[in-house]
Order: sequence, then structure tokens, then C-alpha cells
Amino acid sequence: MKKEEFIQFVAKNIKYHLPSEFKDFKIEVGKHMGLVISEKKSPNTIKIYLDESYEKFMENKNIFPVMETVANNITQGWHTVEKIRDEKRQAIEFVNNYAEVKKHLQFVLRDPDFTEIPMNQIKTELGSYVALYEINMDKNDAEHISIPITDKLTKRWGITADQLYQDTIKVQAAWNQPLLADLLEMGAYLNGGTRPDNLLSADKIDDTGLYVLTNYKLYNGAAMIAHDEMAQKIGNLLQMDYYILPSTVHELLVYPDNGVISITQLREMVKSVNATDVLPKDRLSDKVLFYNQQERRLELATEREEYFEDKTEDTQEKKELAEGKDKSESEKKEDKSLKFSIRL
Repeated sequence: MKKEEFIQFVAKNIKYHLPSEFKDFKIEVGKHMGLVISEKKSPNTIKIYLDESYEKFMENKNIFPVMETVANNITQGWHTVEKIRDEKRQAIEFVNNYAEVKKHLQFVLRDPDFTEIPMNQIKTELGSYVALYEINMDKNDAEHISIPITDKLTKRWGITADQLYQDTIKVQAAWNQPLLADLLEMGAYLNGGTRPDNLLSADKIDDTGLYVLTNYKLYNGAAMIAHDEMAQKIGNLLQMDYYILPSTVHELLVYPDNGVISITQLREMVKSVNATDVLPKDRLSDKVLFYNQQERRLELATEREEYFEDKTEDTQEKKELAEGKDKSESEKKEDKSLKFSIRL
């Protein structure tokens, strides 16, 4: 049987292998060894390619199992398309109802230099990162679905960016509950141990430790730094300045500024880990942030480094100028003395 004969045969007889719900469906021969399946009452259309089916038929010369496989593919394909259409319709209805939407708001953290951010997406700046807003549509832990929030949506809802922020931090869901934990305890937990204590409820934490900031969902948890006064809260717990290392989009590492490791070393460590251990889809940034507790300000660590370098250079210049001035004054005194002596 030639390919053309095979596909014509399948198109003509496949309904005998399909469930009764497909009895009024239209099944036509399309291009490139494809069957086109459609229904008058539905805008959906699917296409099933028969290249592999033809090869299996030519190997075994048994048409029945081939027809059963094609029928299963049609059934699964059509149900998948129908499911997507229903979910899209439900999503549209859901998005139009802000009272329901605000129960599912979430932050996600991104670096504009690492990830292209659409101009119309609502965002809040955090140091050199930005917190974006999304509607969390997750149905389970394995399937993550979200809808980005744009200025068009906020206009439709009649809300401001500030109200969106306030409503987002109020969401009482696992993906929006901040968790600050000791790095070693978090590692043990991920390997089957008990959940670590949330140090955000402590009065003080050790300023020599390394900590993880995430959420109870452990997914997109880096965005917890966007919570109101979160950076200040961590600073108060440490009672000192600290660095924020971009581990992944799912968590941040908090490292106290205890003088043990330099900014340059931290940056190199982050770059190395990103290059070797972090999947591209989970990569947040190479940029290390610094939280100045006294000024309550989150800034790029390199800016702080440059500031101190400039300050050191300025101090050195002033020192050199002062030394030069003293030398000049001394030379002038000697010169005056010599002139005076000569005049005598």
C-alpha cells in the first residue's frame, strides 16, 4: 500500500475506531501525511501526522493496531485542545473578576539585564532587580501556570500600582509566605529532613551564618525580598549590614557583612555557581546586592565597592596633597631663609 492509499484508507475508516462522540466530526486528508479533524460546533481543529503509523504498518502489515493507535492519538489530541480552550475561557472570566484575582497575586523577582521585561508589565524596583506581578494559576506542585499583570489589566480593574503591591503582600498562600532559614538546615530539609525554623520570628540571628530567603512553596521564593520592610527586618535580625546573593529565582542567600569575604570574591562565587550549577531557566542574576542598615537602602554591591574605592583614592589624594603642601611650605621657608641670609 502506497502512502497516499494508506492515508486515504485511514481517513475513510478511522471513525470505526473512535468513540461515539466523534461520529459527526469531519476528518479530511491534509498536507504532509496529515489528518485534519474538526467539528462544526467547535472552533477547534487538530492535525495528526501519519508518517510513523505508515512505517509501522509497512513493518508489520497489520492495519488494526495502527488504526487503534491513530484513534487514541486523535482522542487525546482533541481532549487536550478542548481542555486548553476551557481553561482559557475560565482564565478570561477569572481575570475579569479582581475580587477573585487578588487572592492569587504573587511576586516574581527578575534582573532586567538577564531577563527581557515587557514594557507594559507592572514592576517595582528593588536595587538592580525588579519585582514583577503575576496571577498564580498553579493547580499542583508540578504544573506552574501564571498570568503576567500589565498596565492594561490594572486599568481594567481600576486599581493603582500601589494598591496592587498592597494586595499582593496580603495574600495568605504558601507561595507568598516568606521563609528565612539557616542554609545548612535548609539543605537537610531538601534531603528529607524536617522543615527548618523560620528565623523571621526570631529576635536575633547569628551574624556569622549564611541564610536562605525563600517562600514555603520553595518556588519563585527570591521575590520575598519584595515584601514590605523585609530587607530592614533581616538587617534588624543580624544587627548589621549584609549582602544578598542571587542563588536562583527561587531563593536568595543572605550573607552578613562581617568582613570575611570581599565583594569581589562574592561576585566571582555567584558567577561560578550560575555558570556550572544553575539551569538557565532558574538563573536570576550575577549581581550581588548590599543592604545598608543605617540608611535602610538596598543597592548594587559594586556601587558600594566603587564608592569606597573613590573614597580611598580621594583620601590618598588629600594625603598626598597635604604632604606636598607641607613639603612646599617647607621649601618656601627654606627659600625665604636663604634669600634673607643673602640679603644680609
